[in-house]
Amino acid sequence: MSIEMRMEIIKRVAYIGLGFSILGAVFDLADYLWFSGPWQSLASTCLSLLTAWMSWRALQVSCEGTYEGCDRAGYWMLAAAFISFTVGKLLWETGPATDLIVGVVLPIAVGVAVMPRRWYLGLLVVLLNATFYGLWLQSQPALRLAYPVRHTWVDWLALSFPALLIVWVAVGVYGKLTSIRTKLIIISIALVVMPSLLILVGEVLIGFRAGRERAIAQLDSVATLKEAEIESRLYSLNNELTALVSGENLRYSRVVLRGDAHVEGELYAQAVTALQTAFADTVRREREVERIFLLNGDGRVVVSTEADQVGRNYKGYTFFNLGLEGPSANLTWDAGRWWVDIMTPVADRDGSVLGVLDLRTDLSVMTEVMTRRTSGLGDTGETYIITAQRAPLTPLRAVERLPYLPDRPPYSNLVTERRDFNGIYVNYAGGRVVGVYHWIDSLNAALVAEQSLMEAHQVAYSMIAVNGVVTLGAIAVAVLVALIATRGIASPLNELAQASSQVAAGELGLRIEMERGDE
Repeated sequence: MSIEMRMEIIKRVAYIGLGFSILGAVFDLADYLWFSGPWQSLASTCLSLLTAWMSWRALQVSCEGTYEGCDRAGYWMLAAAFISFTVGKLLWETGPATDLIVGVVLPIAVGVAVMPRRWYLGLLVVLLNATFYGLWLQSQPALRLAYPVRHTWVDWLALSFPALLIVWVAVGVYGKLTSIRTKLIIISIALVVMPSLLILVGEVLIGFRAGRERAIAQLDSVATLKEAEIESRLYSLNNELTALVSGENLRYSRVVLRGDAHVEGELYAQAVTALQTAFADTVRREREVERIFLLNGDGRVVVSTEADQVGRNYKGYTFFNLGLEGPSANLTWDAGRWWVDIMTPVADRDGSVLGVLDLRTDLSVMTEVMTRRTSGLGDTGETYIITAQRAPLTPLRAVERLPYLPDRPPYSNLVTERRDFNGIYVNYAGGRVVGVYHWIDSLNAALVAEQSLMEAHQVAYSMIAVNGVVTLGAIAVAVLVALIATRGIASPLNELAQASSQVAAGELGLRIEMERGDE
């Protein structure tokens, strides 16, 4: 390759890198200043300015007009590609497509374009990126808990950069070629590659969308079934509670809640004993029920299955206030753990509320339902329940203990919106997932079903692999056919050109034998 052609290629690559870096810096700075973006936006602005300066430096040294200057320009461009991937990965949670393009495709494209004699340096940068990526994965999940998701436009920006780079460099190289045969070969390959790439991109986009929709539908079905199990269990426990405030138990509860032991005499003691017996029978029968207690209008426990609870005052607790208003359920943090309280008011004959009967259960049934594997979750899926305050109630798959989930969407939206949700986001462990949220009003909590985005897009990745192999095969066939076809076209033309040169040199008696039936 001539020095002029190589300088032209470096100039094109540097201009593209400079343009994209400045564009990225403008977007990130606008995100930080006008849209209250995270600190990563400001850091990313500095990164974009750094890569812009490196591209400009490469442009300067390539103008020296020497092979050494072109080599130094290539080093600057490869260094910019390496920094873009590593520092960008430390700042943002990006998708696998962006990682593949910026970490693999871009260094190879830059290496082959600007350093054809040392093209292997592009592969060396890919190896360094892969090493960094492996070390980065080993730091999970602690390092990634604070990562925000990169905007979608960045993925498209990363995809368009190497595409524009390859097209512009190819146009520049094609314009400087003088061999007809080489041009015909390039045209033949382009006629195969361009339709194949367009088909591949279309199939990938459709595959990603279909995979995401299919995963959301499966996760929604899983969440619906698990929510129905929990609601059914809460309904069953509510029936148990209703039975405890009916018939004789209701009469005994009224006697105790009126609190006049002197007037009621033996009836008061009989009522307390009868209620304690009924409460204890229910606790023995329902394995997840921890305790049952009766509270008077002031929030003080008057009867309980646990003696040390008698006399304790729960006035001001949410479950007590809700119980005074009507039958309900509530999540309560008490004694260093979460409980599910199922409450119902106890009314006198005139309808006035005397107190609250509370049935308190542990989370064993919820844990059993959430950790049970189902077919709709695949290999990487999980389900769990979180409160409106982002506290996980059931075990998490990727982290052993986590008091609160990260304060970022969609978790942070639970406090204000409290509605169903589905979409793609970064979960508590820092991985990109497809998730479905079902808001459970009776518990004031959300049931979450998640699956790795990689598994959700598995069909699309398989499609990419198959189409990639087919495209490579088609290119190989196109090259072979082009070599054979162009040989029959270019060879006679070369003979004519050589003969013309000889005639011009004075060999006027030269004869050319052409045994062809075409032009």
